[in-house]
Amino acid sequence: MKQILSFILLGTLLLGISSCKDTKQSDNIIISKPEKEVVPTDTVEMPTITPEATTVTWQTGDYTIAIRRYADTSLPIVQDESGRKYYDNKIDLKISRADGSVFMDKTFQKTDFNSFLDDNTKKNGALLGLPFVEVEGNNLVFSASVGSPNEMSDEFIPMKVKISRMGDIHIELDNDLDTTNQNAAPNPQTNEDDGV
Repeated sequence: MKQILSFILLGTLLLGISSCKDTKQSDNIIISKPEKEVVPTDTVEMPTITPEATTVTWQTGDYTIAIRRYADTSLPIVQDESGRKYYDNKIDLKISRADGSVFMDKTFQKTDFNSFLDDNTKKNGALLGLPFVEVEGNNLVFSASVGSPNEMSDEFIPMKVKISRMGDIHIELDNDLDTTNQNAAPNPQTNEDDGV
């Protein structure tokens, strides 16, 4: 019996010693590889926007202003910050007198604003909008913007478009907004003879 107890005690002692032995820890840490953001390869068409026509009193009569923004597949493709491709836009501006005669019917595109755009915006920016703002003396004032085609972005260059009673178009940077792109080209000297 003493011998059996000795063997059991010896076995327990050996088992205890072997369990205290340090096990080597692996230096390998296994994590899953983050998935790379997939940029869609199809070219996106920004939605067509046709706000309700606005009637304003200007000079001695009422004028109706109709604006329509739409993607034009014939223009060069532009890209947002992530590399997604978009079609650039054109904007139709039609100003009609109360009798139905047309005062102005003009289509704007990004190149009309090139003298106010930095190189990156010229290449990758899109014509975003041209909403009517106000009547200012002898001018109808619109707020143009060219910038990132991504709707979630706030990168754009704001400009004012003034249309005189003679139909002359004058464009200038809109310094009243604090969202101006810091990389925008400096405001070139403009005059009333500059056409769009």
